[in-house]
Amino acid sequence: MGKFEIAHPSPIFQDITRIAFLYTSPGGQVSIHFSTLESHHRNPEGDEFLFSSYETASQVLKSQVVKGAPEARAYSYSKNLNRYVLGTSIDPQIFLYDPDRLTLERVFEGPKSNAFIHRLAVKDDYVYTILSTPSAPIRGFNGILKVHLQTGKHQVIPFSDKMEQGWGGVQTVDPTGRIWFYRAFPMRMMWYDAVRGMRNRTLAGYEGWTVESWDSWRGEDYLVLTNSRGEFIKKRVDLQTMTEQEGGSEFATEQDRLFLESVRVDLYHNDPFAEPLYFRPGSASFYQRSAGQDLFSSVGSIDLGKFEVMGFHLTPQEGATRWIHPQLGELEVLGISPAGDLLVWLRGRKSYAVAEIQSGKLTPHEINLSNLSPADITSLVVTDDGSLYGGGILTFSHLFRFDLPTNRTALLKGAIPDAEGQVNSMFLGLDGKVYGAGYPDSVLFRFDPSAPWNPGNTATHNPTHLGAMGHHRQTRARKGIQDLDGTIWYQSVTDYAFPIAHALAKADFEKRTLTVKTDLDDGFPEVEALAVFDSEHLVLLGRKNGKPGLYRLNQREFRIEEEKVLAESGGILVNLDPYDRSNSRLFLTQGRKLYGINPDLSIRFIHKSLREISAVVPGEGQDILLIGKTHIERINLTSGAKDIWWNRGDKPGHYIFKHLSWTPVIFHKGLLYIADEEKLWRFNPPRS
Repeated sequence: MGKFEIAHPSPIFQDITRIAFLYTSPGGQVSIHFSTLESHHRNPEGDEFLFSSYETASQVLKSQVVKGAPEARAYSYSKNLNRYVLGTSIDPQIFLYDPDRLTLERVFEGPKSNAFIHRLAVKDDYVYTILSTPSAPIRGFNGILKVHLQTGKHQVIPFSDKMEQGWGGVQTVDPTGRIWFYRAFPMRMMWYDAVRGMRNRTLAGYEGWTVESWDSWRGEDYLVLTNSRGEFIKKRVDLQTMTEQEGGSEFATEQDRLFLESVRVDLYHNDPFAEPLYFRPGSASFYQRSAGQDLFSSVGSIDLGKFEVMGFHLTPQEGATRWIHPQLGELEVLGISPAGDLLVWLRGRKSYAVAEIQSGKLTPHEINLSNLSPADITSLVVTDDGSLYGGGILTFSHLFRFDLPTNRTALLKGAIPDAEGQVNSMFLGLDGKVYGAGYPDSVLFRFDPSAPWNPGNTATHNPTHLGAMGHHRQTRARKGIQDLDGTIWYQSVTDYAFPIAHALAKADFEKRTLTVKTDLDDGFPEVEALAVFDSEHLVLLGRKNGKPGLYRLNQREFRIEEEKVLAESGGILVNLDPYDRSNSRLFLTQGRKLYGINPDLSIRFIHKSLREISAVVPGEGQDILLIGKTHIERINLTSGAKDIWWNRGDKPGHYIFKHLSWTPVIFHKGLLYIADEEKLWRFNPPRS
């Protein structure tokens, strides 16, 4: 039997933040308060996250560990209590936060039910929210949760109809007490009041728009409407009857015009400041509204990039007003400092920027803070010089480089600039360069390991990328290959959206082109895996019209030429030597069985493994290695000899691949490197 040893206990850590907000103390000190996002349900002693305060002038950072949840995901502000209200996820809780004393008081603790609090709103002494799950309603909370902020007493306002998915959030509570919320897929924008119950929130005549928020001007109420393109309009309405009133689009004065053409930075009325901040999309101009008066004063202008009202069209679970800066990525405006500077948060990171809006200068600042959680390793690749590279979940697309002789690691930040998630997969191409895909948005990237690390958005950067794959907002690209012409291919699937779309992307990094076909738009199969078939074709594994099959793809014409129906679905498709211009080492696994693939796409049985096969990698010479959760087998394809290198059976103890979301395995110089959760293992095979 071979032997496992830990090559590194945790070569990369998570590096993501969630909520962030600005606070100005009575003495004029400006501080930013934010939460880290940590891994959940790993520590037997319970989940925890960091909640931090950073004073921008003194650069003093203070952090505290919060027990019972991996993140604070939503916030609002209680004017009655002069406290922020935080909502945590996974194990949902409500906290009151004092930004002067930096104290957290738990006022509500929900069931341990893997639920999210995506958005909450405060009215008087109550907070309103929805406990969200991506698959089904939560028992006892299939409705709007209403919690008293001082006593913790709560009730559930039940939904008026069946909710197929327990996903949603409360967006705002208007002056009439009406609760505006969204729920489920496809998104349903709704409101509730005690008299009229629950209603869809579309306004007559504006069915293509949804209500984002409300505002008031000269004693009249306005609804802010947005559409899927991020446009917005303001409509004067009678909030009691929900009918449009005449005069809402007339410009009586310049101040009226400014109000109608501007949007609150805080669309969700969570802003505790006396002077709300507004901006005019397209003009890069910001204004403050005088407290208690319907007057605007100019703050200045600065180009933060493209403004988007994400609303609940593309990212319903975390809708927010945001700017997309060409260099800095997603920006979220926090507010105005007493010095008159605009402060913005680099969304998901531990960085903010000061926008000097009189001079137009934007200066980023990084806060030096490490997350608590090591990251699950998502991908591994070994380059020609023997260096091992890996990605980790929720690391902001960082990579680690692991030096095999010394066991030392180095962190390489931002393989895909401004990508909040992680590198889902990587492989070594024919040209010695590393190709990969990131989450979210299925961004394909490339880097040359022999050149300096210099990530960016252009062809001269290293790594460089081709941007979001698009096509029904592809998010999870897992399997990629390079064909014998040098073209890159990647399969991908959507996430958090219905209908689900499976995509196959063809990428040319030299020409910087990306061509995508999907099962929804192009009649393609649902591609689950792919491999090089010969010098002109790929072979795809997937399903079409509900039937599993293999498909031969003409790679130059991007066209299916032949298909073969399979008796079973799923499995692993791999060519252990794709560059010999034949398909002699092309294999398919299904469950415990290993098959060879013939030139006509028929399959031939080769071997039945001890248990289900999770990964297949080439060994030395003509060896093929089959790896399961509890076993490793070697098969010599020439002699047919078979060896069991490791067999844990059903005994308790170490398992390879506790979670099969990722199965990173590399065989290099006689050793197997296997990533299992955050650990990098080295496996020494038994000696012959």
